[in-house]
Amino acid sequence: MEERYNRFISSLELISITVPTISWNLFNETTTKEDKLITELGLSIDDPKRIKENQIELKANLNVEGNTPDKRKYLEINITVKLIINFNPDYFTEDIFMLYVNRNAIFSIMAIFREQVRYATFQMGLKPLILPALKIMPSKKNRKSGKTKAIKKETSVGRKKEKDESKSKS
Repeated sequence: MEERYNRFISSLELISITVPTISWNLFNETTTKEDKLITELGLSIDDPKRIKENQIELKANLNVEGNTPDKRKYLEINITVKLIINFNPDYFTEDIFMLYVNRNAIFSIMAIFREQVRYATFQMGLKPLILPALKIMPSKKNRKSGKTKAIKKETSVGRKKEKDESKSKS
């Protein structure tokens, strides 16, 4: 299986990466510059869609919700990423492709999601929220589909500091 997987990987060609959907909302102001934000990530990968005999579309969605410790909704970010992948049909099987999705494709997708979340929070005037590198495993019941469980993390948020006011007074 490993040899077939390696042949499949070497036959892949990433045709396009698109971000067809990105939206963000900021609902409440934090009470202090260093409020802790409880961040919940929801990641799902749709079942691969065969476009041509040798081409597959892989679509993933990320939802980031942030709540203050007193349970006020603070921010929400939704992103969809779509990959179009060419492959050699001689090496393709569903099992091999799902192995690719769970081993390799998720790293490419998460890199795009991390950058888009960082950019979205920066655009909202917040300190950039940088998603950590996460070990993402499909839940047991969804191993074939690639769907994952939500992940919770606590992070600091607040408005970006303007130029240091103490320096401007001197």
